[in-house]
Amino acid sequence: RMLSVPIDARRVGAMAKGRGLWVFGPVGTGKTWAACAAIKGWASRGLGRARLVPVVAMLAGLRDSIGSHDEASATAAYSQAPLLVLDDLDKEPPTPRTLSKLFEVIDARYASMRPTVVTSQRGPSELGAFLGSQGDAATAAAIVSRLRGSCDLAQTSGKDRRSHG
Repeated sequence: RMLSVPIDARRVGAMAKGRGLWVFGPVGTGKTWAACAAIKGWASRGLGRARLVPVVAMLAGLRDSIGSHDEASATAAYSQAPLLVLDDLDKEPPTPRTLSKLFEVIDARYASMRPTVVTSQRGPSELGAFLGSQGDAATAAAIVSRLRGSCDLAQTSGKDRRSHG
């Protein structure tokens, strides 16, 4: 599927300067497709490796590394990727522990001006409440604040392109 995605050259200049992208909208409206187009634009300029990860899988991996000798390297793999694409940031609410690991990654990327591309069904006004729904509203708000400060917003709309009915 990645081969059929066009190169999004419009965003590459901003991404090269550390600006990310937050793509949000309903299910099936092209959020991951837009993120893949941004990755192709990034790659077309030779700006370094891009890492696309479903957030559920990332948080599971980070959770499993907590307290082990791999914890720092697991976090660094996401924090230091030249471009990180977090797909489906709002697929499931993180626990306070995994939320704190997510904050660690987002905060490190924000501080070092590494671009992050995020896809979610929720926009900035709704994401904080969702991420903090397991009890850590302050950390959730800090994550959203950093993403808002470092990402351009792009909203998708329309019908679910995957449905055939």
